[in-house]
Parts: sequence; C-alpha cells; structure tokens
Amino acid sequence: MFCFSHACPLALNDYFLTLALLVLALVLALVLALVLALVLALVRGSLAIFRDAYKKQSDVIGMNRIQLTQRNIMNEVFKLYREHLHPLKPIPSFRHTVKWALESQKYVLSWQFSFSGQMNWTAAEANWLLIMDPTAASNYDIVEAAVFITADKRGARPGPWALGRR
Repeated sequence: MFCFSHACPLALNDYFLTLALLVLALVLALVLALVLALVLALVRGSLAIFRDAYKKQSDVIGMNRIQLTQRNIMNEVFKLYREHLHPLKPIPSFRHTVKWALESQKYVLSWQFSFSGQMNWTAAEANWLLIMDPTAASNYDIVEAAVFITADKRGARPGPWALGRR
C-alpha cells in the first residue's frame, strides 16, 4: 500500500499534496469563521445601535421633536420656560409659551389634539398661573377656573385675571 522507497515518488507526492490541501482547507475554514464572526459582530453592533436609537426616540415624532400630549404638555412647556425663558417678566401666558415651544421646532402636537383632545383654555391658563405664581390661589376666580367646569365657561376665554400677570 505505502511505498517508502524511491520507486514510489508519486504516492509520496500524493500524500503531501493531500496534506497540503487539508491544511489549506483548514486555513480557509478558519479565515471564513473569522470573517463570519466579524460580520455577525458588526450586525449585532448595528442592531444594538438601532435598538438604542429606537428606545431614545420612542417618545418623539420625526426629526427628534418632543411630542406634546394632553398628559405632558404642562410639564414640557414648563421645562421650556425654565430652561429658556426664566426669569421673563411678566410671566408669559400658557398659550404664548406653547406657541413659542411649537415655533422652536423642537416640539410637535400629538395627533389627539386634531380630534377630541383640545384643552380647556381657561383651565389651562388658570393652572399655568397657579404653577408660575402660587400666590394667585388667593384669587377665587383663578381657582374656580382651574378646578371647576361650569356650563358658561367651557369654551370661554380666560377672565381678566389672565391678562394681569404678576
């Protein structure tokens, strides 16, 4: 079967050729495995980046703008006032501060405002005034507008108390 003399050089050449092909196949398999591992690592890294980006933008609509909803509008507008407008005197009205927030192009109204989620203007202004100036609670008209809904005030403009800012 095996020839170890000089008379069988072809068998020896076949043996070395087979061995060389086997080593080459192993080297190619290792290179392929390394390339595959690198590609998987890049894909995992990209997916992690996309996943993190999605988590960061889960509360925004396009172009990194903060979505104003009925739940967060007062807090977000107050943050805008505190970070960019404070200590503006007199205290700006809530509607002006919302207008400035939307003009800054950092905020966008939630879709619910288009259908059935409009806010009560009088109550929003009264609550805003109570947040900005707690001494306004001494005026019963402001407290009434902030807390109670009466039939004649549901869609009415805020009273004169909204004009006289402290």
